[in-house]
This record gives sequence, C-alpha cells and structure tokens, in this order.
Amino acid sequence: MRIVTLFLLFILTTSLSAQHLRYKDIFPLFPEMGNQELKNTLKEYISTDPNHAHANFRLAMAYEKSYKAADVLTNPQYVLANAQQAKLRFFKAKLVVDDKEVDRNNEYYFQTFKISDSKGKPAVPFGVVQKKILNGLDSADICLQRVPPIYSSFTKSVKHYDKAVKIFATINSTYVTLNDLYLYYNQDTEKQLNELQLNYDSAKSYFDDYLALVSSYPIPDHHQSYRIKPIVTYRLDGLITSLNFLTDKIEFWDYTSWAQEIQHFINGDIRSLRRRLMEEEDKLDQSLTKIDHSNGEGIVPVKLDKQLAYTLNNFDRQSLTLSLLDYKAYKQEWMLKRKSFTPDTVVSYRNAENYSALIYFDRKADTLAQVIKSRLNQDKFRKHADFLNKYYGSLTGLQGYLAKEKTEIDNSYKNYGAQLEKEIVGLIIPPPIKPEENKILKVGKWNIPNNVVEPSQELIDKGDPLPLKKLKTVDGGYYLAGIYKADKKIANLSSFLVKVNPDGKPAWIKNFENKIDSLSKVPDANNFIASVELTKEGCAVVLQSAGTSTAVKLNTFYYFNDKGEPKLKIKLKDTGYPRQLSYLEKSNSFVLVLKGNEEKNNASVNEPITIIGLNILGELQWKRSVELTGSFTEWVNLTTGSMLVGNYSLLKDHNDQELRTKSAAESNPFLVMMNSQGDISRIIPLAVPESVRVFKVVKVNDTSINLIGRKEADSSEIKAISADEKLVHLMVSQDGQVIYSNL
Repeated sequence: MRIVTLFLLFILTTSLSAQHLRYKDIFPLFPEMGNQELKNTLKEYISTDPNHAHANFRLAMAYEKSYKAADVLTNPQYVLANAQQAKLRFFKAKLVVDDKEVDRNNEYYFQTFKISDSKGKPAVPFGVVQKKILNGLDSADICLQRVPPIYSSFTKSVKHYDKAVKIFATINSTYVTLNDLYLYYNQDTEKQLNELQLNYDSAKSYFDDYLALVSSYPIPDHHQSYRIKPIVTYRLDGLITSLNFLTDKIEFWDYTSWAQEIQHFINGDIRSLRRRLMEEEDKLDQSLTKIDHSNGEGIVPVKLDKQLAYTLNNFDRQSLTLSLLDYKAYKQEWMLKRKSFTPDTVVSYRNAENYSALIYFDRKADTLAQVIKSRLNQDKFRKHADFLNKYYGSLTGLQGYLAKEKTEIDNSYKNYGAQLEKEIVGLIIPPPIKPEENKILKVGKWNIPNNVVEPSQELIDKGDPLPLKKLKTVDGGYYLAGIYKADKKIANLSSFLVKVNPDGKPAWIKNFENKIDSLSKVPDANNFIASVELTKEGCAVVLQSAGTSTAVKLNTFYYFNDKGEPKLKIKLKDTGYPRQLSYLEKSNSFVLVLKGNEEKNNASVNEPITIIGLNILGELQWKRSVELTGSFTEWVNLTTGSMLVGNYSLLKDHNDQELRTKSAAESNPFLVMMNSQGDISRIIPLAVPESVRVFKVVKVNDTSINLIGRKEADSSEIKAISADEKLVHLMVSQDGQVIYSNL
C-alpha cells in the first residue's frame, strides 16, 4: 500500500507542476504522508489555489505540528520559521474558512477532528474549526514571543559557563598545585579569578532565567534542573572535558565560591606570610650586622621562627626563600664561633679541636649555600619576587650575594684547614728534649737513656739497653720499652720494659729473653716488644719471638699491673707481626692488629690485616680480616665502634669486590669501619687525585680523625716530618666521611 501511495504522490507532484488538479483528488492521500511531505504537497497546491480554505487550514496545522515537535534548544530557527508560517496560514484560514465552507466540505475537517453524527456521517461543527484556528494563531504568537528569550538565556548560560570552565582549566594547567597558585599569584591571576566568577555567576543567572521562562512555557523533551557542586580537590574537581546542558540533570561546579576562597586565603594567610618573611629577614640582617661590628661577646643569635619555617615549607617545598633564611640564621652562629675562638700560642689539642669545629661550621655553611644555589632559578624566584627584589635587587643580585658568601666560606675553610694541619703536624713532631729529660736512668747494672734512641749496630753491640718506645702515664711517670744484647758474644736480641715513677726513679723492670724451643740451652730467638699499651691498672705488651735458625715466630701477650706483677701471660695463635695493641677502657678489653711477618711493612705483597679482640683474660672474643696489597697505618677507637686506616693498591671491600688503584705502583688510603663487636660494616676507599700514602693518624675527637701522608707510593720506609714540608691532610668523621682535604 505504501509503495502505491508513493507512486501516486510522484504522479500527483508531477501533475501539479503540469496542470491544476482538484483538491478532492489529493486529499485522500494525506493520511499516508509524513508531515514534511504534507507541507510540500499543500504548498505546491496552494501555489495554484491560494484561497483554498481547507488547504490553508491543513497547511497551518502542519506548520504547527512542526514547530511544536522541534527542539527549541538545538533548532530554534526551525521552530520560529514554522511558527511564523503557522501564524500566516492560520490567519489566512481565519479569512477563508466559514460555516458554509465547513458544512460544504465537512469530510475534509472530519479527517482532523473525527466528529460524526449518530449515523457515522461527518458532522464537524464550524465552532470547533474556528476555535482551532484562533488557538493556532494564539499558540504561534506565544511561540514567537517566548522562544527567543528562552533560547537566548539558555545559550548565554552555556556560553558563560564554557568560558568559566576554560578559565578554570587554564588556571589548573598553569599552577600544578594550590601552593603554586598561592605563591605565583599576581595581577593576571587576580584578573583570571574575577573573570571566572563573573562568567560563572552570569551562567548561573542566565540559567535561572531560562528555567523561569520554561516553567511558564514548557518546551518538549527538556525537563531540566541543576545542582551546585563544591570544588574540594584541586586539579580533580571542576575540570570538564565535554560540556552538555541538554541533559535533565545539570551540574554546576561552584567556581565563584572556589575563587572567593582563594582570594580570601591570598589576602589573609599568604599576605601575612609575606609580611612575616620580611620581618624575619630584617631581624636576621640586623643581627648579622651587629655581630659583624662587634667581638661577638654577649650576643645571642636570632633563632629562625620555627612556625614561620614550617608554614613556608608547607606552601613552598624546596623553597629558595627558606634556604636563604636558614643560611642567615646559621651564619650568626658561624660568625660568633669564629669571633669567640682565640687559639693557644702553642700547639695543642684544644686548638686542633676548635679548628676542627670551625671546619665543620664551614662545611655546614657551604652545604646551606649549595642548597640555595640548587634552588636559584627564575621559577622559585617568582614565588617570592617582591621579597627577593626588596632585599637582593633581582635574580642577578641574589646570584652575586651567593657568590660573595661562597668566596667567604671557601676562604674560611682553607684557612682553618691549614691551621688545623699545622696543629696536627705540631702534635706529631716530638717536642725538643729538655735538658733535665736528657739523662741516664740507672736501673741495677744498666744505664738506660731516658728517651727513645735510634738504634744502630754499634749501639746494639755495646750491649746497653736502647729505648725504642716511651709511653707517659697520667701521673707524670712513664714506661720505656726497648732492646738490648744479653750476651755480646751472640747476635740474639732481647727486650726490656721499665716503669719510671713521677719522681724519675725506676719502679721496676722486666726482661724478655724467650726461646722458641724451651729446652734449648742457648738463646734461639730475637725478642721484640712489638706493641705496648697502657691500661687503667698497668701495662700490656705483645712480644714477638723470632727464631734465629728457623722461620718460626711466636707472639706472647703479657699484662702487668702498676706494681709490675704479672696478671697475664698468653701465647697467641696468630703469628703475624703485631702492629698495634689498644686497650678499650669501656669494655675492659684489648684489640690487636697484626700484618706481615716482620716489623717492616711490605706494601707490595698481598697479605691480610688481622684484627683480633681479646678480653681482659686474654681470651679471643672475635677475629676479623681485611685482604689487601698495601699497609696498615693505625687503628682508632671511637665511641660507636672503631676505624682502621691503611693504604692499598689492591683491596677487597666488605662485599668481597676488588678495588685497585690506577696502577700497582700507586697507593690510596682506605678506612675500615667496625662496630663495638668487631664486625666490619664498611670498607671505604678514599678518593684522591694521585698516589697518596697515609703514615700517621691523629684523633682529635670522634668527629676529627686526621690522616697525614705524602704524595708518594707505599713503602716500608717512613721519613721524619720536616717543619716546612707540604703534607697531605685529610680530616674524616666517625662515619668515614671526608670533612676536609688539602688535595
């Protein structure tokens, strides 16, 4: 049926353009036509019969159907055009449709109104048709009046909200965090926030107007309402990728409240923060000026306001401004420390301790200055541009200030490092022997020099005791340990240990003439006191007995009380050469370091350094080993453990990884960090630019362990230090960090 109808329509359309058809011929086809088809057919017909009553009425109805069915919000022009045509056709129908027309052509109107008499015959009253015409005119008029303001309010709301969304998105892309927004806030940001509020308020106002209009003139397919959502999480809330105002439930992000909160916070907390920063800077500058123009006495440094620092750090992570305040707050202490120290006129541990502390002050000042430098860029400067411009002029001015401070720090660091080195070297070089000390100590048949002598074969052959070690006690007494030739006819050497009272008189003497073979009738060993250590009760020694006809070596541990009474004598299993014996008062125990087979350090042979822990009874508590080709320098006791210092050309670290110098002929220092149980926690090779051999360690305190050496390869020979010699000086902390280096 549909195909037949379409075919007839095609014929009608063709016929209408060719000749005038009668209305009654096309009327039966209307029910099968779509509304647009119907409008086209009627317009074509009316073009040939403009005063046809029902054709005008029916075309008005078609236009009315079109504008009432169309979407006012998406196609307002179509709505208004059809409403205008409906108005014109209804007006025409009003002129040409009367009661006679309706009576005469009632079957035409029946198709629209479906009113018939009792017999089913069309009986549409004229009054019904007339009412429809008048209502159609009124409806079209109302549509033409109401739709433009509805559409205008709606589109203005969408336009302003779209602008608000884009402004908010721009703010979010410009400022990664709220803190950035707070600190980069300027006149442009203020303008953005004002525009954001204006557009949001306009969007909401226009939408309220729109809802008021559609409440009195409802539009098809749209029953809208909205709710306001607060912006709680920055960069998560309020961002919209696709704007849609055609849904029934619309959400407005509350941009105005958010913008007002930001502005309120800027005008309150941030303004207060900036004011407090300037007040803090003024206080610090005044204090620094006061210290600079005084000797520092009685001046209490200004403490950086902790609450201010905390607040600033919360807003400005890795803050350039906070790093400047930190530096200036610390600089007060640094300046006061420098001004308060007056060095002793003679070499002293006090001087060394103070110079070490000053180097730490320099290091911390340098660290704080480096923090400033790491943050010195345009972005961080802009966060506090007003503050920094006021006190430093510009970014370039701040760079100049930092360069000046860095020069002062570097000069101070070099100066105190040189002064510390001078003190350390002074502590190493033995003081001149006083005339009253350069006397002979009469002990039985022996005449013993009162000071250490350099042994020679000639002196040894004389048979007189030769002191090689001298250890002073806290009460003014001392111990002498050395060698002698018991029988001039044989080459064997023996050792002695003598205690001298504070009054200069000998208290007791011990002789060591041990044999490798206890049954031998003649001496078969050389006996050397390799290590001596004072304790709170007396003195401990490790004696090495080296066979003269065999390669056998024995180490014996002796412990004497203050009266010379033997407390302990134990043969040790380890036969390496005893390099250092140390007494640990805290644990009442000993640490012994051994390396190699003879007194001279052989740095070219791969041989371990052995460290053993002995309790007060001489019992082995622990044993550790460090594999290397190199030499042992010194073992240092620390509060939290200990440190061993040496030199290497090849070294195995705590992970059993081999470390080598650039060439086998070179030497580099290393540290072995140990805890109080003797466990090795780290083996640290010290980075040096060339071959360096450390031959002396001076512990000032746990934070100042000074390594003295020369730029040379390792060897068994250690030359005496000359006063004007250029030495290598490294100061390390208890955790092995290099605090100062003159390299």
